[in-house]
Amino acid sequence: MAKILIISANLRDFEINSGGKERTYNLMLALKEHDITFLSFTWDSFGFEKKITDNIYQIQPAVSPTTTNHYRKLIKGIASNNYDACFEILKDELIGFTKKAQELAKQSDLVIVDHMSISPLVYNLGNVPVVYNSHNCEYDMAKQLYPDNIKVINMVNQIEKRIIKDSIITTYCSKKDIIQMENYYGKINKSFYIPNGTDMQKHIDPKTRLRSRNIIFVGSGHPPNVEAAKKLIPLAKIMPQYNFIVIGNAGNGLTGHSYTKNLKVLGQISDDELHKYFSTSLAFINPMSAGSGTHLKMMKALSYGIPIITSSVGAIGFDEDEINESMIIAESIDEMKKAIESLDNKKIYKKLADNGFSHSKKYDWNKIKKD
Repeated sequence: MAKILIISANLRDFEINSGGKERTYNLMLALKEHDITFLSFTWDSFGFEKKITDNIYQIQPAVSPTTTNHYRKLIKGIASNNYDACFEILKDELIGFTKKAQELAKQSDLVIVDHMSISPLVYNLGNVPVVYNSHNCEYDMAKQLYPDNIKVINMVNQIEKRIIKDSIITTYCSKKDIIQMENYYGKINKSFYIPNGTDMQKHIDPKTRLRSRNIIFVGSGHPPNVEAAKKLIPLAKIMPQYNFIVIGNAGNGLTGHSYTKNLKVLGQISDDELHKYFSTSLAFINPMSAGSGTHLKMMKALSYGIPIITSSVGAIGFDEDEINESMIIAESIDEMKKAIESLDNKKIYKKLADNGFSHSKKYDWNKIKKD
């Protein structure tokens, strides 16, 4: 049994209601044979320590109200598009967290830095080996999302470059990500592929879905998801016979927009409600125009055997056979309309549903954790 310190700003509450949190959560569960200390970050002014499971102990230090106020000002200014940059900007004010990380690192056999964002607070951890668990190629993501914010883009570049350099191993979730990181930062000494995954579901007969007119999109409030949700407005207007349903905080970006009765914004819903929508809806749509890595919502859709209509960006990380056999690629509004109409063909519908479920088996979290 090793003593492993995991440091993250990604799972402070153990609610896995967004993609990145699910990866962090399953990473920890995979290490059940080891003694895990989870040092989590929050902007709250109160901290705590508690036992999560028999082998996971969580420590979450408090942050001063003054620093939290500085954070709020930053996200209205330079860091408004990329909250992760706040850690680099405020690192001198967050020295308490850094000292706690250094103290715990001295007692650990291994440190796992989960996601690039927290890394400015955990430089100089001594001789303990560090593993960087990446979620995306963050520099590539920043260039897509904030092309005019050169200061933040350069900051992301330097943060990501340093954590990769300081780590003995970098894990990655898509082959495109590791290629991009090596293009930007040079050959990475050791890297391991740990894909994103899903909880496997029971096979659903495609025939039972054909009665539904619901087409769902699921996404957190991450900017690429918000932009994707907005694309459903014109699509819903020209396809009144279908119900387009936006689930998750991605729908927050639709506030103030004028959209039709057949576009519903549900926000965050319970796991039971989400299961119902994935189990009974006609199709899953994912019109992303920016992003990196693989999208956990796509893994989830595959596991439910629900036909997928997605942009090429939404399909990043999947191989050619998986895309050709279980997804319809559609970029424009007109292409999405034609893709939805093609689902009236029962042979096409069954093929997408059955192949999606079959391909999802390689992304079962239980398999990934064992590997």
